[in-house]
Amino acid sequence: MNDTIKSIALKNGFIAGITIILLYVICYVVNVELLTNFWFGLTIIIALIVLGFVTTAKCKSLQDGYISFREAFSAYLIPVAIGLLLPMIFLYVLFNFIDLEAAEMLKEIGLEKTEEIMRRFGAPESEIEKAMEQAALEDSYSIKNITLQYAFTVLFCGILGLIAALSMKKKKEELG
Repeated sequence: MNDTIKSIALKNGFIAGITIILLYVICYVVNVELLTNFWFGLTIIIALIVLGFVTTAKCKSLQDGYISFREAFSAYLIPVAIGLLLPMIFLYVLFNFIDLEAAEMLKEIGLEKTEEIMRRFGAPESEIEKAMEQAALEDSYSIKNITLQYAFTVLFCGILGLIAALSMKKKKEELG
């Protein structure tokens, strides 16, 4: 991968990561419950996916419209991975070292939302109780759970990155 692609991808990843951290800080200060909002989380993921496509397109345009599959995939995945990693580290530190009470409050909110969804879908009471007991034992902000969340999100975005790379790759034709 050439240095221009690497530089743009890293820069975009750090900008995205810092921007997401700032959004998390704003939510934390204004109303920490916003961090459990499905639409807030989905918006961040969609923004990162768009960033991956935009970074790939920019790298392709800087190379006169040509980009290999590997370069396109790297241009997509690097900013997405960094843009997710920095906020995950921030959340881990915030909820494990700075404000353990907020983590517990978010856990309770998550349990309430899970129970509400299960009831809405008509789950039997025994299943709801079993799920609530199991979820109550989980630490959403443990290193294990944050790492798993990060890995699954990067994997999902990586699959989209493969599609982006396939759709944007264009090799220079050899002059014979």
